[in-house]
Amino acid sequence: MRVSAAALCVISFFSSQAFASTDKFIYQDLGKPNICGQSSATVWDVNGGELIVDGVPEVYQGAYVKEKNVTRDVSTIAILNGENPEVVNQLRMVANPACGTEPTFERINLLAQYYRQQSTNIDPSLVPAEISPPDLPLPPVIEKDQFETKVQFQARVNLAMAERDKLIASAQQKYRSDVTARNNLLEELTRRQSHLVGAATDNPIYFYGQAFQAVMGKPVFTPKSYDAERQVMFFDFKAETADYKHSVAVNVPQQQAKAVFNAAELYEPQLHYEMEGDSLKLTAVSLKVGEETFKGSQTDESFQAESISVALVDDKKIDTDGIQLKLQNPNLVDKFQLKAVMQQSETELGDELLTQLSSVDAIAEDKTKWLFNIAIEKYDNTDDVIYSRRSGEAVSLAANKLLGVPQRHIYALYDEQATSGAIKDKLKLMLSHVKPQDTVYFYYNGHGIPALPDNDPYILPHDKIPDFIKDDSYFRLNNIYQLLSKSNAKSVVAFVDSCFSGATDGVSVIKGVAASRLVPKKVGIDDTKMAVLTAGRNKEYSNMYADKGHRLFSYYLVQEWLNGTRQLTELHNVVSGKVQARSFEMGDLKQQHPEMYGNPNITL
Repeated sequence: MRVSAAALCVISFFSSQAFASTDKFIYQDLGKPNICGQSSATVWDVNGGELIVDGVPEVYQGAYVKEKNVTRDVSTIAILNGENPEVVNQLRMVANPACGTEPTFERINLLAQYYRQQSTNIDPSLVPAEISPPDLPLPPVIEKDQFETKVQFQARVNLAMAERDKLIASAQQKYRSDVTARNNLLEELTRRQSHLVGAATDNPIYFYGQAFQAVMGKPVFTPKSYDAERQVMFFDFKAETADYKHSVAVNVPQQQAKAVFNAAELYEPQLHYEMEGDSLKLTAVSLKVGEETFKGSQTDESFQAESISVALVDDKKIDTDGIQLKLQNPNLVDKFQLKAVMQQSETELGDELLTQLSSVDAIAEDKTKWLFNIAIEKYDNTDDVIYSRRSGEAVSLAANKLLGVPQRHIYALYDEQATSGAIKDKLKLMLSHVKPQDTVYFYYNGHGIPALPDNDPYILPHDKIPDFIKDDSYFRLNNIYQLLSKSNAKSVVAFVDSCFSGATDGVSVIKGVAASRLVPKKVGIDDTKMAVLTAGRNKEYSNMYADKGHRLFSYYLVQEWLNGTRQLTELHNVVSGKVQARSFEMGDLKQQHPEMYGNPNITL
């Protein structure tokens, strides 16, 4: 998909439009047909003071008919589609809330609210279709030849997979480019809609004036009498299509009076209305006859500034949910390698940690201890994190049996349980129970995202898209740590099996960008009451420990708990050494150096 500069210019132009900020309007004959009737259907255009109708609101079913092959002067639809047709489809109004049987000013109020709502709607034709993800190449089927060694066979497999990865990377780059262009357009449409909603909220009288005109039809003046002494002509005024009438007085010089009195067919009256609070007042009258304009006499006893009670419903919510401007995930997800590893783990691997934990006796529960555990293996919108849930479950069991955290004090969210809403609600709930003498353990095992442009580290809930995580600052790692630090807890220890470089197991989480691993921004904590142990540093990523069926950092963390290590400095030194040694064996690019910062004197 390619979005032209012209398309964005058109949207930008419409975004800049605003309704005139005023509390006044003029009621006059606009030379348009009566909208109450199918024979005189009319198109509403927002730039002309009325409204293009782009859809049929549910509350006004049957109010419109679709009319094809109608020429539109400026077709934003055509420009956005890269075309320039002379005709486009339009919806024309053939019925209207203004044409109901309710009292006149009730209909005006109803129609004003309707116009206000419609003015904020986005033309559905401007919303581009979702970009379809490409079909990824199938994994190669490679059989080992009896005359080749395992090393030779693995080299062939690696070469074939590398070729497949190149094809996927090329497809990902194009897919990201197309999706990003679409998302940029949707964001511009969203900004336009927000602008229109603000304008509609700030200027309700604009819509009331349009509704007043639509319900009333044109104003009709009928001459009644002339006072030659005072040079004032009296008229009966009535609205063409509504029950609204009264008398007005207009200053007309004596020498012109007779001609004016007898020229009713030339009358072009204007009635000026002004809002004062919730009242509408007729404040001035003028009458154009040919080339002459005569002003109303506001001092005459026959002319009173009429006050009409109106309901502009300023506080009524404008519904902007008619069109879903949902941004699209620009990342392609390749599950092939993940499935292969998981199949291996299920058929060949036992769970060594689970076996060891099951065989140890649990220590006494300590009601001053709490654990908040987030372990996300399966993601909706990006690659999975292999063995994450398995390690998370091991941490919960170990915290209960080895650290004494009561089962009731363990708040664990795994996979689809760990949505953005659930994390917020459950963490708030748990911290509300924490007392000043308590200890809080926080464990996170999932993707870490360095949000551009500052590489601020974020945790990634199950239901979030990596590219858009920065839209919800709650999940900024610094904010999570601040919530923990500012709680009632005496001490807080965070174990984070994620490196926030934007890559996990050597695979970039944000696909199709130039840098696969980024240096995350440093995060500050209250180092008097909090300590953090992380899986790695800088541009490193966290690894799985395929031979054990766990995440590498989490495996050695629980092992040291089983070994009885409770002092943080010692725990970090031992775990870090083992993780470094094992990751070195995995390859130079997989080296992992766990770090610790904060208060080293906290004891588990």
